[in-house]
Amino acid sequence: MQNVDVSGNKLTNLKALSALRHLNKLIACNNKITNMLDFDPPANLEFVDYTNNCITRIENVNRNKYLKVLNLDKNKISKIEGLHQNRSLTKVSLNQNEIRRIENLNDLMIEELYLS
Repeated sequence: MQNVDVSGNKLTNLKALSALRHLNKLIACNNKITNMLDFDPPANLEFVDYTNNCITRIENVNRNKYLKVLNLDKNKISKIEGLHQNRSLTKVSLNQNEIRRIENLNDLMIEELYLS
C-alpha cells in the first residue's frame, strides 16, 4: 500500500501505520493527532497532510529525507522548527497556525511556503 487517507476520523495517533513499508502518501486531515509522524514512517514517504489536527510542534521530519510536501494547516504550531536537515522539502504549508516569527528556514530548498 502506497497511499493512505485516514481523514475525518477521531484518530489520536497513527502508530499502526508503521507496518506500511512502502507508504508514499499520507493524508490524515481532520483528526485529533497531537504528534506528527509518531509512527516509524518509511524512508520513501514523500507527501504528508496533517491539516486540521492538534499538532503543536514540527518534529520527526528530519528522519524522512525524501519528504517533499508537508501540509500542517489549521493546527496549533507556534514555531517553525524541525525542518533544517530536510533538503528534499519543496512545499511547506503552515496556514492558520499560531506562528509569530518566520525563522529557521535557512538552507532549505523550499519552492512554496504558505504562512497565511
